[in-house]
Amino acid sequence: GFITAGHRSLDALGKSVDAAAFDSAVALLAGADTIYLLAKRRAFPVSSYMAYAFGKLRVKCIAVGTASGIDDDILAQAGPRDAAFAISFSPYAAETIAQARAMAERGVPVVSLTDSAFSPLAECSRIWFELAEADHAGFRSLSASMALAMALTVGVAEVRRHPKG
Repeated sequence: GFITAGHRSLDALGKSVDAAAFDSAVALLAGADTIYLLAKRRAFPVSSYMAYAFGKLRVKCIAVGTASGIDDDILAQAGPRDAAFAISFSPYAAETIAQARAMAERGVPVVSLTDSAFSPLAECSRIWFELAEADHAGFRSLSASMALAMALTVGVAEVRRHPKG
């Protein structure tokens, strides 16, 4: 059942991602000095893996989520030359939403991955991707979320490696 749900999610992803929005998100993130990764709870593994991959690809990022509780201090360093990638699914993580809103209010462009056009992340993001993962036995897969996040991560590294113009 979990494998079937993962397949359904990946099939839906392939049909739903707008190529122009994807390219715009990659360009926005690739142009950032630092990419701040915002995610809690179920979305945390996605941002954690992005941080790992960005590190391997030599793309400067900060995975926000400290045990010491200094996340707001870290985020206060972000400016308009940076960008944030926020991930949250229903029930939305209040801290992720608040952080994404604060970044957007300060002029930091936000790209997000969420599960509905009614998500609070959609309203504060310049570009957002809607992805509703299939579930089995009350658990939603992260298959498509991970695939989209990795495609964005590698896309950002490629654009930085081979800039146009």
